[in-house]
Amino acid sequence: MTKTQAPRPVVMVVDDDEGVHAALRLVLDDEFEVISAFSGEAGIRQLARRDVAIVLLDLVMPGVDG
Repeated sequence: MTKTQAPRPVVMVVDDDEGVHAALRLVLDDEFEVISAFSGEAGIRQLARRDVAIVLLDLVMPGVDG
């Protein structure tokens, strides 16, 4: 019998700093599916296509920010 795993909750990281993405992915990747957006605009586009459990959002970014 094959054990079926439930899908992992999706966490979106929206930040213009690649180091933040890498650090959060390192911490969260075992329990969550982590997706990244490097601008507010990209985050909005991804939210239109994906169901996301939580967004970790940088409050100060160029263009559309948190």
